[in-house]
Amino acid sequence: MKALVKAKSERGLWMLDVPEPSLGPDDVLIRVHQTGIRGTDFHIYEWDAWAQKTIKVPMVVGHEFVGEVVAFGSNVGDFQVGELGGRGRGSHEHCDVIGRVDFITGTLDKAFGGMSGGFASGRREMIEMLRQRSRPNLFSNSLAPMIAGASLEALQILNESTVLRDTLMHNTHFFRGAMTDAGFNLVPGTHPIFPVMLGDANLATKVADEMLKQEVYVVGFSYPVVPIGLARIRTQISAPDSLEELDRAVRTSINVRNEFEFQ
Repeated sequence: MKALVKAKSERGLWMLDVPEPSLGPDDVLIRVHQTGIRGTDFHIYEWDAWAQKTIKVPMVVGHEFVGEVVAFGSNVGDFQVGELGGRGRGSHEHCDVIGRVDFITGTLDKAFGGMSGGFASGRREMIEMLRQRSRPNLFSNSLAPMIAGASLEALQILNESTVLRDTLMHNTHFFRGAMTDAGFNLVPGTHPIFPVMLGDANLATKVADEMLKQEVYVVGFSYPVVPIGLARIRTQISAPDSLEELDRAVRTSINVRNEFEFQ
């Protein structure tokens, strides 16, 4: 398989053929579809003093990948696919850097159900600096009280139990799998919000309109929101969705595809 490798004790990274990793009894084998380089990877590329002291070559490099689980070790008894942190706290929990991040930013719309607004959190001194110097904050309106209250309650619910998050990821895995088996072109990943790629802008609009007529709500996206030729419909899975409802959404998608004759 191909991998981005720090193969030499000098500046640079190289795309090389490497052996597929062996599966140990406590391991989970994941086939990576997409990855990126960031943060410490740039230090490794430059081969600066920190990298020379810390990194042993050869080393495969890559951050924040998306992919699919292909095998479990014999000792693995419980593994949740597609989680952003074991308690749904986000990428900083997923990457095990809680307490090491200066700022945490997020929205209150999709996961929290607040419909609008966002937040930045950090040490008191840094937040005071943002209040005085951050242009988005200076020119933003306050949250409506009901959104602030609902968001705080949502945080409390998530802090008490992972049931809703676990149900969401189970629903996502079911729907993604069913749509993939039906032959739709999905962007690989495990996120509950994901596109079904269509390519043509007019087709995306027509498909979204027809799906709504059949009581399945999806949103058509096309240029300039996305690049030309990458029009899509966006699906968004929720924890309250039943498997029967998701199955009907898949069957409706197949019927609409047959009507408009697209792949």
